[in-house]
Amino acid sequence: MDYVSYTITISALVIGIVANSTAICVIVNYPVEKKNKHFGILLLIQFIAGLLTSVFQSVFSFYLLIIENHLVYIFNIFDSYWYNFSLKRFFISFVFFFLYFNVVYVAGIVIARYYLVCKQNDLNLKQASSIFIFTIIPCICASLAIWITVNEGIPKNILGDWIKKNNISLIGISESTEAIAFDIVSFFSYQIHSNFLPGINFIVLFICFNIIYIFGNVYNYHFVCKKIQKTYCKLFTYNVK
Repeated sequence: MDYVSYTITISALVIGIVANSTAICVIVNYPVEKKNKHFGILLLIQFIAGLLTSVFQSVFSFYLLIIENHLVYIFNIFDSYWYNFSLKRFFISFVFFFLYFNVVYVAGIVIARYYLVCKQNDLNLKQASSIFIFTIIPCICASLAIWITVNEGIPKNILGDWIKKNNISLIGISESTEAIAFDIVSFFSYQIHSNFLPGINFIVLFICFNIIYIFGNVYNYHFVCKKIQKTYCKLFTYNVK
């Protein structure tokens, strides 16, 4: 299974670079008169983020293990170069930022696309900026949560002891491999059971996606109603009388 994981990582890197680079080239070379400038910028951000995600998640690919109520993060490649705790913590937060961003940002693109297709209006700078800000803020909060919960006081030999005890064999990882770990805690320092962690990540992604999507729909509904009210104000007044 470890070799399968390694193959998937390399395949994701190649496909990610080729697909996102192709998309970036298409957007850049697309005729100016046939595209909306601000929507094109939003798409460029999406594919550039996808390209960076492909590279970073392959170069800084990791094993995420739960050992004795600790979440252990292990860099697969070049682990010996990242001995510095703060540097490792930064890369962990950085990778998780892109994990969330590539999901949440899709909601923003859907909203922008709605403006262009359904409302047949140009996407202006204010609208595009609002979409970007409201999609990036929850991702920053999620990555900061990872940064805050990392605990430097976790024993460094926790991984080595676990490998030795269970006779585990992983590509590029041995008992001497340096790893970074932190307690599985909430924002209020209450312990969270390890079995709940995948569900918590899914819930966070689901909530972030829906908040952005609902915000866009409410925003659109408000202006559609306002436009209808303004257009048919006289007719409504006449019917009431």
